[in-house]
This record gives sequence, structure tokens and C-alpha cells, in this order.
Amino acid sequence: MTTVGWNDSRSPVLTEADIAAFEQENKVLLPADYRAFLLKHNGGEPSPRWFDYTDGTEMMLAAVQAFYAIYTKPETETGLSPNLNLARMFRTFKRMGSPRMPEELMPIGENGGGNRICLCVSGEHTGCIYYWDHEMECTGGGTYEDGTPITMWDNCHFVANSLTEFFDGLYEYEG
Repeated sequence: MTTVGWNDSRSPVLTEADIAAFEQENKVLLPADYRAFLLKHNGGEPSPRWFDYTDGTEMMLAAVQAFYAIYTKPETETGLSPNLNLARMFRTFKRMGSPRMPEELMPIGENGGGNRICLCVSGEHTGCIYYWDHEMECTGGGTYEDGTPITMWDNCHFVANSLTEFFDGLYEYEG
């Protein structure tokens, strides 16, 4: 089991009511381990931060730069980065009419290069963690040359069965 350290986060301390308000506003139910993480840390930068995933053909290496936080006050009042605001990132990637990722997923963190750490919040894989690769982003529709249908899941790679398992798999990169 990996012990994950967290930076000195300036994110606000949350209450259950803050999380419930986020869930209601965004019409989502958050898994228990993610709720516990938000109550304890509300975002931040983990150490260690590296993890492995497979793109379907080979093992890949990626890192978490930061996890998003629920802001309880406007960014203009707090000086916190709008880019780490969970509600803002939720709206950016889940906006109605033109979502950028499968409806079952929500972004909860990033690698700093445009890729996202996502949490599955509905369906049979609720609670699982996925890596969303923006270089392969697609909106679905159409087919590949071999006739395989293109889906919004094609750039989403399974990483862990839960946030807890994800944290347990983080390590220091020695390369």
C-alpha cells in the first residue's frame, strides 16, 4: 500500500453539505471513497504521482499533476486557480449538447498536459478510475478503417477499480 502525501492545499475545507450541493447542482452521485478524499483533502497535488495504465496494446506511464477541488466561494474572492475548480472542469467536459467524454465519466484531476484523471459515476463501472487521453479525443460516430465503430470511450483507459486502489498504485518515477 502506498502512502500518498499531499501538498499544502489552499482549497477550502468541505462539509458534507458542500459535497451534496455539488452533487445536486451537477446531477451526480459521488462514490464514498471520493467523498472521503474531498472531505479530507479537497484536491491537491499527490506525492508520489506516477501510475501505469494500458492503452490496449502496451503499458504506459502517466502522472497526476493535481486533483480538482470544490470551491465554496468564487475564484475572484479566493485567488484559487479556475483550472483546478471541479465544478468548472465538470461543466467544461460534460456540457450538454457537446460533451467531451462519456456521460459515465467526470474529470477529477489532470496531468498538466491536457489529459484527465476521470471517475466513473454511473453504470456498472461506478467508482472506477480512467485516464482520458486528449490527443485521441473523439466525439464518437463513424467507423475505423476496419469497420469498428468509433466511440467516446476510445481515448479512455482503465486504471483502477476505485480511487483508493488508484492511490495505492501511485509510485515515484526513477527514470
